[in-house]
Amino acid sequence: MRMAHEYQSNSQWIACGNKNLTLQEGKIEIFKLAFVQWKQQLVSNIKSSPDGAKSWPITDRTKCHCGTWINRAKQEQLFDDSWLETINQTHQSLHRIADDLMFKYNDGDIYRAKTNLPLLQSSFS
Repeated sequence: MRMAHEYQSNSQWIACGNKNLTLQEGKIEIFKLAFVQWKQQLVSNIKSSPDGAKSWPITDRTKCHCGTWINRAKQEQLFDDSWLETINQTHQSLHRIADDLMFKYNDGDIYRAKTNLPLLQSSFS
């Protein structure tokens, strides 16, 4: 069980858990944290050499953490429908950009994938 000894918890998740938030605020914080983790994993892989790339984040829009969150939020009806639709459209745009970056990277066009990273980072900061 060496891995259990090496585990370090994410300080952002811990900080979120220690906040006194409403149900809606808590759900939004979870969404933000999941998004940041997803984006960081993608950016880290694009910046790495092909032999250094680790596993890619989930690319299926409905199965990634944010897509699942959006679907659940629609079912729970805790948020305004138009606000959720705006979040969903932004989420879809994120995946279109990410898909293009990953395609370029995996197709060997690593330079263009890295060059286009600012599109992802500026669009969804």
